Amino acid sequence: MVNKGSSRSPIRTCIGCRLTDDQAVLLRLVRNPGSARVVPDPQRRKTGRGAWVHRNPECVRRAVNRNAANRAFRARSVVDEDELLAVINLGITGVQGSTMTDQKAG
Repeated sequence: MVNKGSSRSPIRTCIGCRLTDDQAVLLRLVRNPGSARVVPDPQRRKTGRGAWVHRNPECVRRAVNRNAANRAFRARSVVDEDELLAVINLGITGVQGSTMTDQKAG
């Protein structure tokens, strides 16, 4: 199943569920240069090859269990599932994203 999304945002594939979606609703992951560690890049500012995952725990777990980062980065990669889940649970958003925690009450 393919989500066409809006025509303004680039389409990316989630490494967890393999579905495509707007870049704005996915979390970007990058591999640190010189190490195998994969870190979240919610602001989408870090350089290098990126991989994308939906901002839900099931997609993160699937990506970790399938070692999807190894394929996405074409190298051995270490993903800290807890770190990714913490970023998702905190509601940290990208440049275009928005969450309920970002909105002011009132």
